[in-house]
Amino acid sequence: MTLIKFYNPVQTTYQNEDGSNAFEQLTRNFLPESVFSGSKKNLPYANITENDDAYNIEMALPGVNKKDIKIDHDDGYLTVKVESEKNKGDVQSNYAIREFDYDHASRTFRIGRKIEINKIKASYNNGLLVLVLPKKEEFVHKPARSITVE
Repeated sequence: MTLIKFYNPVQTTYQNEDGSNAFEQLTRNFLPESVFSGSKKNLPYANITENDDAYNIEMALPGVNKKDIKIDHDDGYLTVKVESEKNKGDVQSNYAIREFDYDHASRTFRIGRKIEINKIKASYNNGLLVLVLPKKEEFVHKPARSITVE
């Protein structure tokens, strides 16, 4: 009797000879890296909203101390960095699996020239960094107005 084994890369239990997940490896070869941006260890998740006066960025930074957060603006780009000394020199620690690491995280946003740089406000509470980026006056949405014909 001959045993035939079918290769099913979608089956999560199938592993390559090196122990890696076959489906994950296959999709990484054919899909752009941006699809997996949420799985990168040092890329914090962010929600961005816009209203008439400002853009709001909410960034998840669980377990980070406020003093370790640095926010810089340079030529139309806003960069949020976290640099902590907490686990410096502690290469592996006792983690069996480590899916996030915000001890050294960074995220950059292209904000262009629509923002009042001197009026940006940042607050951090319960692991959530909130940035309020006020728009310059010429980019603020103004309500429609009626013009009467004389």
